[in-house]
Amino acid sequence: MVGKSTVPVGTAAECARRLAQLAPASGGAELAWNPEFLREGCAVSDTLHPDRIVAGVRSGRAEATLREIYARPLAEGIPFLVTDFATAELVKVAANAFLATKISFINAMPEVCDVAEADVTVLAAALGHDARIGSASLRPGLGFGGGCLPAGADKGPCLDDEREHPSVRCLTAADMALITDRSSMRSHVARSARGGHQR
Repeated sequence: MVGKSTVPVGTAAECARRLAQLAPASGGAELAWNPEFLREGCAVSDTLHPDRIVAGVRSGRAEATLREIYARPLAEGIPFLVTDFATAELVKVAANAFLATKISFINAMPEVCDVAEADVTVLAAALGHDARIGSASLRPGLGFGGGCLPAGADKGPCLDDEREHPSVRCLTAADMALITDRSSMRSHVARSARGGHQR
């Protein structure tokens, strides 16, 4: 059985425990966690040509099965990262949180540009030419949406009893940034309607 969903850390271990309890003893059933990294509107392409494959496994047999399933992309040289359940779960949540934070950062820049009378479009383009930052997801707008980013930011990376750890709270901060993005956009629209400066 292969899990692919965005879930709090610990879900895979619990699923593996339940699977061991419920599966026939002679069946040899086991769990692997293989998060998907599909961009909205590019699901087919990203499935056939992923930029990386993460395999959370507990046995060589599970790893070998996933390598067989992904034989074609592996033949293309796609990285195959073998790890434990918790890391495989956290990779997806951390990726969502990072992207949400990046989007929220550039969405905050119009406020700064309004004060400085600067052009946020040129600012974003200039930042995007920095190889350490990159231009992907660096277009100012209303916020972020889709099926994964808001859900991932709201869930947080860990089970409920671990959410108050400071490091966990920093990953869930992107959800609050989304609220701020939308509030800022309403302010921009209101100022524009009153004839205020807008870039």
